[in-house]
Amino acid sequence: MITPNRLNHNNTKEFSIPKFHRRADLTNEKRFMIGSLALEAQQSKIYGSMTDIAKQFNVCRQIVYDFKNRVQEMITKTFSPSSKKSKKINKKKELAHMASLRFENRSPIDGISMNMKRLNFPYTSSGYISQNLSFIGNLMPNTIEIETDAMIFLIIAIDELYSKNQPILISVDPISSAILKIELASNRSAKTWSKHLQELNNSGIKVIKVVNDEGKGLCAAIEKELPDVVKQFDTFHAISHRLGAFVPKLEKRVNKEKDKVEKCEEDFYRVKREIVLEKKFELWEKAVEDYNEKLEIYNNFKYLYHCAINQLKPFHHNGEIREKQKAKQEIETALDLIESLGEIEINKKITGIRKILPDLLNYFDQTKKSVDILREMKLDEEIIKTLSLGWQWNKAVVKAKLTERKKEACKQREDYLERAKMILKSDYAKIKADVFSELDNIVQASSMVENINSILRPYLDNSKNQINQEFLNFFMFYHNHRRYRAGKRKGKTPNELLTGIEQTEDWTELMCERIKKKVPDFFH
Repeated sequence: MITPNRLNHNNTKEFSIPKFHRRADLTNEKRFMIGSLALEAQQSKIYGSMTDIAKQFNVCRQIVYDFKNRVQEMITKTFSPSSKKSKKINKKKELAHMASLRFENRSPIDGISMNMKRLNFPYTSSGYISQNLSFIGNLMPNTIEIETDAMIFLIIAIDELYSKNQPILISVDPISSAILKIELASNRSAKTWSKHLQELNNSGIKVIKVVNDEGKGLCAAIEKELPDVVKQFDTFHAISHRLGAFVPKLEKRVNKEKDKVEKCEEDFYRVKREIVLEKKFELWEKAVEDYNEKLEIYNNFKYLYHCAINQLKPFHHNGEIREKQKAKQEIETALDLIESLGEIEINKKITGIRKILPDLLNYFDQTKKSVDILREMKLDEEIIKTLSLGWQWNKAVVKAKLTERKKEACKQREDYLERAKMILKSDYAKIKADVFSELDNIVQASSMVENINSILRPYLDNSKNQINQEFLNFFMFYHNHRRYRAGKRKGKTPNELLTGIEQTEDWTELMCERIKKKVPDFFH
């Protein structure tokens, strides 16, 4: 038997994989021949014919499709010269429909192809659609382009999302919800984040405050690239994310101890012999002792945890501004008492909280600044306090995940807003909008990135996480120029809210304008 290792190398023939021909290697006659055969194959709808043509002429499939499009365009111009303007309009309509299905309907490529076939569009193959969407995405930047000469001062929220195990670095304006930069990266190192921030700095944006989690690479990059900017750690990740999970965990442990007590009781009443009764009674006493100990730890932890969480609220229950230093002291006291409970796993988390506590409450400075601005508007102090509490409970409504908690937050919000409405009467709507708009500058968390993640995630799922930078560029353009249909931003686009410049055109029209700007003869 001849095996590869036993081959006589002197008698063997060298095999090499032939390289594809480049466009420049092909004569005009061959280009026309390839395009003509491809056009005929597409019309005959024979599966695999494009691949066969690519193999026959030793070229890649992309060249086959390109030459096919050129031959078809030549035929159209030759035999239908009067349809030039119509073709231009149809091409725009085709791309707008394609992009609308992809982003507004969240359709996968195959779904777009089927829809366009039903509407009798001339080109409906998945390859053609994918090629056009990638082409458009390649014309879009991954960093926002500010269409004004004025410098824009922004608070930014920075975080990463994931497509499978590949990070997507993203910077967002949490007030307008505009994506400032989105980048498919190979890692989350300080060097990668530094490059991200450098490009953002060169886009006409002046960062005045950055909100982020405690990722080491990100924090190192912020210290290097934005040394003089106010740092604000995400309050949710800082305390709620670290300690909140222990509430149900400790409750589950208490219930387990309770079950032990009940079982010991059953065992005690089941036995008859006195010597066994005494032993079972001792077991029951020990179970009760353990249960009471675990219950006390649970109750104390839950109380202290909520004490710490309440200190993160910008306003007291009476509408007064919470003092930054006092809130810090209250949180430190709560953490000290939680540590005294002796739970090793919880105490490890507290060590992490203490490290970031100095930069955790910087948003209190903005709270004071915003309230001072409201006072300069000559608003009554009682109105400021009432609407501030309405705003604070409105945030609680948005954050609440449990139904009961959401219901309670809704009730509290409506009570305060109804009180303000009774005082302000016809001026209520305008003043409420002004107050809420100013208080929205109080940013405690990078939750807007999570909101973007919830919008982007269906596209990633449809694509089975096979994502590229061209798609992310296109997604950013769509998101920044699409018009909100509901919520507090209803009727506005993120780009309008960011720049203050009114957007009169639909995002698909702006897309076509950008294509024409980058490739002037694209629609000719």
